[in-house]
Amino acid sequence: MDLASVSYKRYSSAIGRAVVHLCFVPKYRHPVFAHGVVQRRCAELFREIAARYGMQIHELGFDIDHVHVLVDIGPGLSVAAAARLFKGISSRCLLRDLPWLRRWYFWGGHFWSPAYFFASVGPATYETVVRYVREQGQRGAALQVH
Repeated sequence: MDLASVSYKRYSSAIGRAVVHLCFVPKYRHPVFAHGVVQRRCAELFREIAARYGMQIHELGFDIDHVHVLVDIGPGLSVAAAARLFKGISSRCLLRDLPWLRRWYFWGGHFWSPAYFFASVGPATYETVVRYVREQGQRGAALQVH
């Protein structure tokens, strides 16, 4: 999906989008996503979490030892809150649904590493937005930022 073609969402008191790229790594960087069942269950859980908390997943991708999520978190959640929801709920459910994970990899009871990566994502470049903000009120300087 091309992010430039994604339209703004309307909320009760806001219009916009807050698309972020998140990356989560299992504790000790165990290659648990090499197991198809773990990857499939984690994807199901992430989609359920997103739906339950008003987020929209644009892309979801796995490597053997990490997962990437491109998600619109909406106006009601911070990046930290979204990460906490994805990691907390999925960890609890994965270790409950696939008990062999706890025996083989996560004997301490924590699935995810406490750290995560995030970056905001948008169709306009940083330079375009800087120029747009700087040139506010100047005649003939209007730029259209979608």
